[in-house]
Amino acid sequence: MKNFKPLLLFCFLNLCFCISIYAQHGTGLILNPDAYAEVPTQASKLGRGFNSIATQHSLKKYCPIPGSQGKLGSCVGYATGYGAMTISHAIKNDISPSVEDKTFSALYIYNQLRESCNHGLEFTNALDFLQEKGNLFYRDFDMENNTNCNRMPTNTELKFAEKYSIETYLKLFENTASSQTKIGQVRNILASNYPIIVGMLVGDKLSKASSWWTPSEIPREKHAMLVVGYDDTKMNLDGSSHGAFEIMNSHGVDWGEKGFSWISYKEFVETVKEAFYFKIKEVVDEDEYRPVKLTGDFEFKSFAMDSLLYETQLPEWQGNYYELKKRDWPVYSTFQLFTNNVQAGEYLYVFSIGPDDAGYVHWPENRLLDSRFGAKESPLIPNRRAEVIIPNENEGLQKYMEGDDFLFVLYCDKPYESTALKNKIKKLSAYLGNKVDGFYSIFSEDLIPKEDIDYQANSMSLSVDTLSNGFVAPIILRVGSK
Repeated sequence: MKNFKPLLLFCFLNLCFCISIYAQHGTGLILNPDAYAEVPTQASKLGRGFNSIATQHSLKKYCPIPGSQGKLGSCVGYATGYGAMTISHAIKNDISPSVEDKTFSALYIYNQLRESCNHGLEFTNALDFLQEKGNLFYRDFDMENNTNCNRMPTNTELKFAEKYSIETYLKLFENTASSQTKIGQVRNILASNYPIIVGMLVGDKLSKASSWWTPSEIPREKHAMLVVGYDDTKMNLDGSSHGAFEIMNSHGVDWGEKGFSWISYKEFVETVKEAFYFKIKEVVDEDEYRPVKLTGDFEFKSFAMDSLLYETQLPEWQGNYYELKKRDWPVYSTFQLFTNNVQAGEYLYVFSIGPDDAGYVHWPENRLLDSRFGAKESPLIPNRRAEVIIPNENEGLQKYMEGDDFLFVLYCDKPYESTALKNKIKKLSAYLGNKVDGFYSIFSEDLIPKEDIDYQANSMSLSVDTLSNGFVAPIILRVGSK
């Protein structure tokens, strides 16, 4: 009995200590499966080159010092603004951010969207906000008091924040995707130098993370964090499997190993519920032209019955479009379209107008552009290794009637709004004159000036390096028939 009271007191104090450590840091993610389902996804057909990546990759040198959300439910603001936006700008400008310099705000997002200081946020609301309203720097909004959830921006701050916005955002996978798909997509996008925003199920073990985090068997909370690296060779603590992702949290530098921790691939896919990445918008003053750099190669291949292979057909430049040297393609000829050498971060659209004036979108497979598709894929090409094969490696497109087909490949510096592009394609389909002339008329306000686009005469290839308000460089191909 003499030792019972001291032992009981020790256990009680230890329990209080653990609870206080966990309680001093909030979470705050609100999951919305319906909203997640409507987010455009990473295209599934980006070729073999897209999957050829190193066994490890890290964005850690571009990370800010991990911040602390305190007891606020502001983890989404930290993952999207403080974390992903800071890293993306650091990569673009090749700098190492610091809290005092180029780190972006978490509270500018959180304070304007929250219902209360204890309430969390949905990812899609925060990402839509960054797309429409932009963000401020940490030094200008959070630094004086990074737990002040009541501060609201001035009109001057609202205007300044618009300069620093995101251009588009994507989800990496559907909730029903396999473990292999989830791991592969996260690795591929990290290797393309995009930080990954993730929503995960967490429990009491989150507060006990060291250099390695093993999630709780019974998670109790939903939490937003950031994936900043992977290592295929890293073995988990019990030695049962290889491969891990490095996580950046928003519980300060005392969490994990200076704010970071590793989680095994297996445990990651068991606890991750949502995953996003985004492309930031170019920072340009209102009275300036935007710097535009685009590249693209396009190949047209026909199926040869004698070899049972697809063979490249040579083009000829006609001044503002290409035409194949072979002009007399019979009905039911089968083709594949290849495009590669695309700058990382470009947007790609491919559509055609047939002899009957019917328009078909071939890329991306997005139901908002063409009702034939059930998917909602993004036109973003995340890295230069990606190769688009239309319709895919195992199928071809058929010429279904006599007359001229026109293929339009749009290499873009920023994305189209889906309805706007769909309407332009409809107008071109209805255009009664020459389709090439119709294209240059209908798309005129979007196009980079022809004199700023370097076209190759003997191959369907272009490059752009200019200042322009235009954002589209087209390759147009006419395919004739007998």
